[in-house]
Amino acid sequence: MLKNLGFQLGQLMSLFFINSLLVDSHPKKTLQGHDVFLELPQRKHGIQWVEIRAKNHGFLQPWEPLWDENLLNKQGYLRILKKFRQHRKQWRNIIYFIMRQSDNQLMGGITIGNIRFGSAASIQIGYWMGEEFTRNGYMQEAIALVTRYAFMELHFHRIEAFCMASNHASINLLKKCNFTLEGEARSFLEINGHREDHQMFSLLKTDLINIAKQNFKHFLNK
Repeated sequence: MLKNLGFQLGQLMSLFFINSLLVDSHPKKTLQGHDVFLELPQRKHGIQWVEIRAKNHGFLQPWEPLWDENLLNKQGYLRILKKFRQHRKQWRNIIYFIMRQSDNQLMGGITIGNIRFGSAASIQIGYWMGEEFTRNGYMQEAIALVTRYAFMELHFHRIEAFCMASNHASINLLKKCNFTLEGEARSFLEINGHREDHQMFSLLKTDLINIAKQNFKHFLNK
């Protein structure tokens, strides 16, 4: 019994040590991909952020919580930037802007949120993109970058994503990224002023390991 208790205490101390290292560290400033890179929000992004959010207000609003349009200016962006930094420092959530490699164009954003350490070792992701940049594979690559970072460097085990059943583009995207539909979360979020049910998707680190094994077997059998 004492041996088991000592083993459990050792596990708890290890989890505490790992989580302390994460909380005391800082998220990566950039995640590099082929066509896109992800970058932590900075002052230099202000003009592009205001432009893309204002231009895509009608396109994004059906899928998002209500926005304060008074934030769509330089001072509003600086207030949001301050909140982004506070949440990042506390490891509450991490916002990345999705940037195009060819011209440093800000195209959207992706969030690592609801960060749970310890035995849960899980996160949620949320994302948005300007209409003019959709259907080019940019968001799929951004999700792949976050997935690799979360699993391989931050050592999380589970990633969750939620979207409304009517958001067919997002559902198809998550399936392309190997997420699995688990069920429905009733009245999950207030979207555009109304509580909405959401489809719940997940991706596990072991899912990607199994996919890699299958791909390797397929390669050997060619």
